Amino acid sequence: MKAMIFAAGFGTRLQPLTAQIPKVLVPVKGRPLLEWIIDHLSTHGISEFVINTHHLHEEIEKYLFQNPCRYPITLSYEPKILGTGGGLYESREILGSSDFMACNGDVASNADLTALLAHHRDNKPMATLAVTKRESASMLLVDTKGDLVGIQRNGIQQIRREPDGVTESYHFCGIHIISSKLLTEMKPPVEFSITDEYLKLLEEGIRISVWDINDAYWESIEDRPILERVNDTFPGLI
Repeated sequence: MKAMIFAAGFGTRLQPLTAQIPKVLVPVKGRPLLEWIIDHLSTHGISEFVINTHHLHEEIEKYLFQNPCRYPITLSYEPKILGTGGGLYESREILGSSDFMACNGDVASNADLTALLAHHRDNKPMATLAVTKRESASMLLVDTKGDLVGIQRNGIQQIRREPDGVTESYHFCGIHIISSKLLTEMKPPVEFSITDEYLKLLEEGIRISVWDINDAYWESIEDRPILERVNDTFPGLI
């Protein structure tokens, strides 16, 4: 199975560190975050990677040249940053015709992605999103069937399809399994965020599912305090 790692972002809230180091190469426990992500995904069956780049893309290219990976890696350079939705769409030919995994390039986690994949295969939605109950400004709204029905932003709910029963709110972990069919369903202009694209697809009757990581470790390294916390608390891959 292939995976796409999103590594094009500027990492603005990690500056000045990310003025010279791409966010995906920021050290965690003495290793670049990218190494942790590749090791995590490969532990759960990923054997080929696509990485989109933009900010300091030369540094990522140099790092991979100097530190060859045992798995094939294709870099997808974006002259203009496209976001997660656009990045996926532009990489659709590389990703091919099979289901694939996608992961944000700032995620430190040891979630059981084998279980995520099994859930996706058993339920057969267009995409399955890893989620957690952590509170945030942006929360996914999920019905009793475990399907995405909308989003809550800054306390305001937006329901995009009729829920089955009551809804619960979850935080998206930035890890998902995606059917290759989704890439054919996406119509230009593609939304900047894949989350917004999912919400648009809900209105077209396309099913998006979620999977709870439960007690697994997960952090999105968005700023310096979180980076410091991850360096203190990340247990590594278990």
